[in-house]
Amino acid sequence: MRFKQSNVALILLGSLLGACGGGNTFPTPALEWQQGRFEKSASFKDRCELPRSGSDASGNAYPDKDGSLVYEKMWLRSWSYESYLWYSEIDDVNPNDFATPQAYFDVLKTQQSGVEDRPKDAFHYYVDTAEFELQSEAGVNVNYGLGLSLYGEGESSLLQVTYVEPNSPASAAELNISRGATIYSINNRAVGTYTGAELAALIEPGVANQSLILELADTELASQVNQATATRTVTLVSAAYYSSPVLQFNSNVAPASSSRVAYMAFNSFISSAQDTLIDRFNEMQANNVTELVLDLRYNGGGLLHLSSQLAYMISGKSSSDTYFQFIYNDKSPSGEILPFVDTKIDYAAGETLAQKLPSLELDRVFIIANEGTCSASEALINGLRGVGVHVHLVGEQTCGKPYGFIPEDNCGTTYFTIQFRGINDVGFGDYANGFAPMGSSGGGYKIPGCPAIDDLSKELGDATEASLSTALSFIDDGKCASGTPPATTTASSGSGSFSKSAAEPLKPSLIGGDKIIDNMIWEPIQ
Repeated sequence: MRFKQSNVALILLGSLLGACGGGNTFPTPALEWQQGRFEKSASFKDRCELPRSGSDASGNAYPDKDGSLVYEKMWLRSWSYESYLWYSEIDDVNPNDFATPQAYFDVLKTQQSGVEDRPKDAFHYYVDTAEFELQSEAGVNVNYGLGLSLYGEGESSLLQVTYVEPNSPASAAELNISRGATIYSINNRAVGTYTGAELAALIEPGVANQSLILELADTELASQVNQATATRTVTLVSAAYYSSPVLQFNSNVAPASSSRVAYMAFNSFISSAQDTLIDRFNEMQANNVTELVLDLRYNGGGLLHLSSQLAYMISGKSSSDTYFQFIYNDKSPSGEILPFVDTKIDYAAGETLAQKLPSLELDRVFIIANEGTCSASEALINGLRGVGVHVHLVGEQTCGKPYGFIPEDNCGTTYFTIQFRGINDVGFGDYANGFAPMGSSGGGYKIPGCPAIDDLSKELGDATEASLSTALSFIDDGKCASGTPPATTTASSGSGSFSKSAAEPLKPSLIGGDKIIDNMIWEPIQ
């Protein structure tokens, strides 16, 4: 079957963008701002100050026509008013007061607070369209390949390496950079003296041949960030490389266990990950895997359809079951349902194929999570729980994003504004404060599981790493690492004030929609 673009809507990012425009014609729109008066966004669409020529990554001719920055800003205003989930909470300010469309877009969102004193909308962002297409469709990153976490506050802040992307500049053998390394300075300047925006620009340059000089120590120092230690200096040069959404995989991570336990660290729901996931699940089927530990602690999200496919490969639930139901603003019909997708998808064509996906048909799954677990990853947790699959959460509170975008390109910038929220098969979707394992401190919607830390002293997939060890311990004896059974009562909303964990995930790619905002890393992801 063929699905509509809205059906390929993302929790966080990715799209199947086609050429805009076509046979519709519109009268010349009024370009003078009048508060409270909105013309149709289509009348301003693709009217660019600097129209592009040529074709996009899919071979479609750019739809750009002659226009101006006024057209671009008026399109953003009308588009937001039409599609933004909380459009009535946007302050209708004069676009002429902003120098660029991007600066204007930054204010076209709600300013209200959400749960646990967090911003109601912490996921509003934009990215260069060409870069976005490379990342979301081809899985190509242009950066250094470091996953990072920020520790501490102010001038005492340090960065720690959470993972290194294979085939990236940081993975070069002569550099010998590994998980747990601590970065003290970047380009001969202490990490703590940078603003969040400066760090983001350095770590995610978006272009090749940029240099980064790091002073780092090779030991994990989460509890010793203020102690001196031996350091060395390395130089990285940014480059384009293919991302590896499956960072680690072991189809029998606990050979001494009575169960056949597989471990998979999965980092991004991008379309290029589909074949790898199919291969891994075929391998797990062949090896008679009976338990799965799915590590999503650095997965900021991506294609909602791919998360539905992964949910099917875990559970084998029927395509008649609801995985995700879309709820839009009151200008658009809600109730559109995404089922558990049990076949392969041609993401370029926007079509489901006849090829049946493999499935382990598990009735429970262990998911390792923290604040980097966001969006499509949280939809996976919620979608599986909605059809009775027991999700045992190991780790910390997730980021809290039951919302999604349908990314829209206009004049070379792709904009992400929240356009829908989602609920599962039993109508639940109230996790804007994230999910958290019962027994953990802080907030979050509590579900069965075991608290655990992100143990940077061990490599991902190491059976002695704290989070994986906790999951394996529960599989063996039904108890968390503390020796006590996890709470299994009916989940209810967590209480208490929101606090960031010691490690705040900072991924090296916009694929997760990652952003650092005033040293608060949301998403978190893209």
